[in-house]
Amino acid sequence: EEEGGVIAKGVLYEFGVEYKSIMRVVALVENHMTPHSLFRDKARLSGWRRLALKLGESGENLNSLAILCLADASGRGEVAID
Repeated sequence: EEEGGVIAKGVLYEFGVEYKSIMRVVALVENHMTPHSLFRDKARLSGWRRLALKLGESGENLNSLAILCLADASGRGEVAID
């Protein structure tokens, strides 16, 4: 998902978004499939901790990533959000 992060960074830069916000969005975009992999692989808590720490470096958190994952899945018709 690194390619998506590069695209997001470029678009947001062109729109004049501040650097700190750009890096938060990039972290979410680059990691938005990671929770799926962690669930699929029945990852240990340490895997989730690593993800939380990685997101935290950019100022983001697992809650924001969960919202993005739900929005992504609902947009593909994989889950209904009521």
